[in-house]
Amino acid sequence: MAWLLSMLAAPLATFASRFASPGGMALGLADALPSWLHFESVVADLAGQNIALLTQLWLVGASAMLVYQIGGGWHLLRRIERQASLQLPLAWQQRFDALQSAMGISRMVLVRMAGNAASPFTARLIRPVIWLPLSLLTRLPADQVEALLAHELAHIRRLDWLWNGIQCVVESILFFHPGVWWLNRQIRLDREQACDDLAVAVCGDAIVLAEALAALQRERLASPCLVLAAHGGSLTRRVTHLLSAPSSRQAWCAPVFAVLMVCAGTVLAIQPASQVLFSQAWAVIPEPPAPPEIPAAPEPFAVIVPPDPPDPPAPPAPAAAPAPPAPPAPSAAPAPPAPPLAPTES
Repeated sequence: MAWLLSMLAAPLATFASRFASPGGMALGLADALPSWLHFESVVADLAGQNIALLTQLWLVGASAMLVYQIGGGWHLLRRIERQASLQLPLAWQQRFDALQSAMGISRMVLVRMAGNAASPFTARLIRPVIWLPLSLLTRLPADQVEALLAHELAHIRRLDWLWNGIQCVVESILFFHPGVWWLNRQIRLDREQACDDLAVAVCGDAIVLAEALAALQRERLASPCLVLAAHGGSLTRRVTHLLSAPSSRQAWCAPVFAVLMVCAGTVLAIQPASQVLFSQAWAVIPEPPAPPEIPAAPEPFAVIVPPDPPDPPAPPAPAAAPAPPAPPAPSAAPAPPAPPLAPTES
């Protein structure tokens, strides 16, 4: 039931977030999805372009499902209540009161017998009523009738009328979701098995209840999902569950499955916040320096060529012979004296 309610809460939360956004409901379907889903496909674009047509189809389908699920069950209940009904005989009323005390139900529960009731079923939440066919007391043995009454009291003790009504509403709103249909079917099967277990715990004989369920199955009629009939669910699965020993596989499957579902839900819930934190952290932390380049390793089986030997040094050149000294230059002859100048007249 928790997962079923979460499947309804997810689209409601998306609708509320998009309705409160500045763009209103004019945004497309692809824009309405969370960014961390990275949902960008042709299907989303086509759905966004035909959002008005899809909305009208959904309204028609949801309305039809609500009329069938809720309206059909309510109409059947009102039709049975309008007809004349009988109370239990005194002896059976005393046995019923004993069963009610054994179940721990303190509020008043009425039992009515009607001619058009195909099988025992429970109705209403505040003032519960158990409806029985008129011929049930004479058609089945007393211990089988008592087991069926205990089964219906188990529905009242578990408040299954309320949970079944919630299932009908969710199933009508999300009628297009195959997961909702599968989950609702599993819940209804488990609900019937849980009530069978409570009935066996009070009556003490699983074979009697199995025989009573088989007798009801022979006259099974289709009924709306709003009513909680004793013949609901899979007869083979319920009888196998009643007559077989408890399996050790169920002792660990349910806790492990619950832990896995909680972990998956937690991861999906914190993924948007974790992406924001990671983006902020990467914005603050500087980029690390680039690692030094690693020299390339030599090729395998490479032939190493030894280096060439150095050239021998050249022999020294012979020393040149000294040059002979140059002879001294001859000295110049002295110049003759100049003749005296003649006297001039004053």
